[in-house]
Amino acid sequence: MSCIKCRWRQFLIKKKSKSLVVPYFLWVLIYGFYFVGVKLIVLKIAPQFIQNPDSTALNWTWLDWVHGIFGYSAKEGAGELPDFVYQFWFIRDLVILTIISPVIQFFMKKFPRGFFALVSILFIAPVNVYFVQTQALFFYTAGLYWGKFDFPLFEKIDKISWGEAVVLFLVSFFSAWTFSDGSGKTAMYWCAVLSSCILFLKLSAVIEKSKKAYGILSYLSAFSFWLYAIHMPVLNGLLKRVWLKFLPMKNPFFCLAEYFGVTVLTIAIGLALGIALKKIFPKLFALLTGGRG
Repeated sequence: MSCIKCRWRQFLIKKKSKSLVVPYFLWVLIYGFYFVGVKLIVLKIAPQFIQNPDSTALNWTWLDWVHGIFGYSAKEGAGELPDFVYQFWFIRDLVILTIISPVIQFFMKKFPRGFFALVSILFIAPVNVYFVQTQALFFYTAGLYWGKFDFPLFEKIDKISWGEAVVLFLVSFFSAWTFSDGSGKTAMYWCAVLSSCILFLKLSAVIEKSKKAYGILSYLSAFSFWLYAIHMPVLNGLLKRVWLKFLPMKNPFFCLAEYFGVTVLTIAIGLALGIALKKIFPKLFALLTGGRG
């Protein structure tokens, strides 16, 4: 029985990897054209609008192309992400972590507490591990621990009241904004991420109890990868520029309004584009989302 489970698990991992790898290269190609191809076209048509004409892909080395496609660079380090890869670092890192998972599981078995403590310190500090993003290593390892030791995560979250969850998020959010170093990767920032996960998990439990809400969100879940792929760097970046032009962040209230306002607009516009694309070109939508929907 254990052999059958192992083979089934390997099959799911391979199937999942294929569904992620194809969209990864397609979106990298799309953003590559956006950031490089469009710049080259404008350089030919209206060169006066290009501030740095020498920084086009025509002058790239092969290492620059590796960095653009895979997100690694000998000059900047693995922690620096180019515009091509951007939010798709999680796919690239997921593939790498899946390959080295036997090594991670070896240390989990030999030093269960010590290894998790080490990964947690690297995550909170944060420390660049150079082969993947540190947060990817932490969440992937935490998932392995959760699966191996069957930690009652949802039961623990249920014990947290709504008031405590909201206060935790607000405190971590404003602390991250107050003590930001400009990189957005401070320890408080990731605490805000974790607290937001608690909020959404509690919200999902409420939604599950409503058949109507559950049915609507089950339909919308087909667009989750699409929204993640399209939201940055183009759509969210453009909306943020427009928002800040009319409502600059003068105080914490405007900061909070910008954070949620731009997010809501990004989701609404991105979802509308996804629904239209799926209805008009369903095969293209499936290709760009790895068969989702």
